[in-house]
Amino acid sequence: MDELEQMFTDWIESISLSSPPPSNIKAFNIGLFETPNGYKAYLIGSKEYDPADDDWACQEDYSPTERYLELPASFVQGKDWQEVENGMVTMIKRYLGLAKDFENNIFTSSVVVTVGFDDGTLVRVN
Repeated sequence: MDELEQMFTDWIESISLSSPPPSNIKAFNIGLFETPNGYKAYLIGSKEYDPADDDWACQEDYSPTERYLELPASFVQGKDWQEVENGMVTMIKRYLGLAKDFENNIFTSSVVVTVGFDDGTLVRVN
Protein backbone atom coordinates (compact mmCIF):
# COMPACT_ATOMS: atom_id res chain seq x y z
CA MET A 1 0.00 0.00 0.00
CA ASP A 2 1.47 3.35 -1.00
CA GLU A 3 1.41 6.54 1.07
CA LEU A 4 -1.82 7.90 -0.46
CA GLU A 5 -3.68 4.61 -0.04
CA GLN A 6 -2.60 4.37 3.59
CA MET A 7 -3.58 7.97 4.33
CA PHE A 8 -6.95 7.55 2.60
CA THR A 9 -7.66 4.26 4.42
CA ASP A 10 -6.74 5.80 7.79
CA TRP A 11 -8.91 8.86 7.03
CA ILE A 12 -12.01 6.83 6.09
CA GLU A 13 -11.56 4.43 9.01
CA SER A 14 -11.26 7.37 11.40
CA ILE A 15 -14.41 8.99 9.97
CA SER A 16 -16.25 5.66 10.11
CA LEU A 17 -15.55 5.44 13.83
CA SER A 18 -15.71 9.08 14.94
CA SER A 19 -18.58 10.52 12.90
CA PRO A 20 -20.47 7.85 10.94
CA PRO A 21 -23.14 9.15 8.58
CA PRO A 22 -26.86 8.80 9.27
CA SER A 23 -28.47 5.76 7.65
CA ASN A 24 -30.33 7.93 5.10
CA ILE A 25 -27.11 9.03 3.36
CA LYS A 26 -27.11 7.31 -0.01
CA ALA A 27 -24.35 9.04 -1.98
CA PHE A 28 -20.85 10.25 -1.17
CA ASN A 29 -18.65 12.66 -3.04
CA ILE A 30 -14.93 12.98 -2.56
CA GLY A 31 -14.31 16.49 -3.73
CA LEU A 32 -10.90 17.72 -4.81
CA PHE A 33 -9.43 21.19 -4.87
CA GLU A 34 -6.07 22.87 -5.30
CA THR A 35 -4.44 24.79 -2.45
CA PRO A 36 -1.30 26.93 -2.41
CA ASN A 37 0.54 23.87 -1.02
CA GLY A 38 -0.88 21.16 -3.29
CA TYR A 39 -4.23 19.40 -3.36
CA LYS A 40 -6.84 18.41 -0.78
CA ALA A 41 -9.77 16.03 -0.75
CA TYR A 42 -12.96 16.39 1.26
CA LEU A 43 -15.91 14.13 1.94
CA ILE A 44 -19.61 14.94 1.85
CA GLY A 45 -22.71 12.78 1.86
CA SER A 46 -26.17 13.36 0.46
CA LYS A 47 -29.61 11.81 0.89
CA GLU A 48 -30.16 12.27 -2.86
CA TYR A 49 -28.30 11.23 -5.99
CA ASP A 50 -29.03 12.31 -9.55
CA PRO A 51 -26.82 10.74 -12.22
CA ALA A 52 -27.94 13.40 -14.71
CA ASP A 53 -27.09 16.40 -12.51
CA ASP A 54 -23.84 16.70 -10.53
CA ASP A 55 -25.42 19.42 -8.38
CA TRP A 56 -26.67 16.65 -6.08
CA ALA A 57 -23.21 16.86 -4.50
CA CYS A 58 -23.95 20.45 -3.39
CA GLN A 59 -26.63 19.04 -1.06
CA GLU A 60 -24.39 18.39 1.95
CA ASP A 61 -26.60 16.36 4.26
CA TYR A 62 -23.54 14.84 5.90
CA SER A 63 -20.16 16.41 6.55
CA PRO A 64 -17.83 14.52 8.90
CA THR A 65 -15.76 16.19 11.58
CA GLU A 66 -12.56 15.13 9.82
CA ARG A 67 -13.76 16.43 6.48
CA TYR A 68 -10.42 17.18 4.78
CA LEU A 69 -7.44 15.10 3.69
CA GLU A 70 -4.29 16.76 2.38
CA LEU A 71 -2.96 14.68 -0.48
CA PRO A 72 0.71 13.73 -0.02
CA ALA A 73 3.36 15.55 -2.04
CA SER A 74 4.65 12.18 -3.26
CA PHE A 75 1.32 11.69 -5.04
CA VAL A 76 0.71 15.17 -6.47
CA GLN A 77 4.20 16.41 -7.29
CA GLY A 78 4.55 17.21 -10.98
CA LYS A 79 0.92 16.32 -11.79
CA ASP A 80 -1.78 18.52 -13.24
CA TRP A 81 -5.34 18.42 -11.89
CA GLN A 82 -6.46 15.77 -14.39
CA GLU A 83 -3.65 13.41 -13.39
CA VAL A 84 -4.51 13.96 -9.71
CA GLU A 85 -8.18 13.22 -10.37
CA ASN A 86 -7.40 10.11 -12.44
CA GLY A 87 -5.02 8.85 -9.75
CA MET A 88 -7.65 9.38 -7.06
CA VAL A 89 -10.31 7.58 -9.12
CA THR A 90 -8.00 4.58 -9.60
CA MET A 91 -7.01 4.46 -5.93
CA ILE A 92 -10.61 4.82 -4.68
CA LYS A 93 -11.83 2.07 -7.02
CA ARG A 94 -9.21 -0.24 -5.50
CA TYR A 95 -10.19 0.87 -2.01
CA LEU A 96 -13.90 0.28 -2.63
CA GLY A 97 -13.09 -3.20 -3.90
CA LEU A 98 -11.60 -3.94 -0.49
CA ALA A 99 -14.04 -1.84 1.58
CA LYS A 100 -16.62 -4.62 1.71
CA ASP A 101 -14.13 -6.47 3.94
CA PHE A 102 -13.92 -3.59 6.43
CA GLU A 103 -16.39 -3.65 9.29
CA ASN A 104 -18.37 -0.42 9.80
CA ASN A 105 -17.02 1.24 6.67
CA ILE A 106 -19.09 4.29 5.70
CA PHE A 107 -19.19 3.27 2.05
CA THR A 108 -20.63 -0.24 2.50
CA SER A 109 -24.24 0.97 2.47
CA SER A 110 -23.85 3.71 -0.15
CA VAL A 111 -25.58 3.72 -3.51
CA VAL A 112 -22.83 5.72 -5.19
CA VAL A 113 -19.40 7.22 -4.58
CA THR A 114 -18.09 9.94 -6.88
CA VAL A 115 -14.83 11.88 -7.18
CA GLY A 116 -14.24 15.21 -8.81
CA PHE A 117 -12.89 18.70 -8.67
CA ASP A 118 -15.12 21.52 -7.54
CA ASP A 119 -16.91 23.01 -10.58
CA GLY A 120 -15.97 19.96 -12.66
CA THR A 121 -17.65 16.79 -13.78
CA LEU A 122 -17.97 14.07 -11.14
CA VAL A 123 -16.63 10.61 -11.89
CA ARG A 124 -18.66 7.71 -10.51
CA VAL A 125 -16.32 5.13 -9.00
CA ASN A 126 -18.81 2.44 -7.98
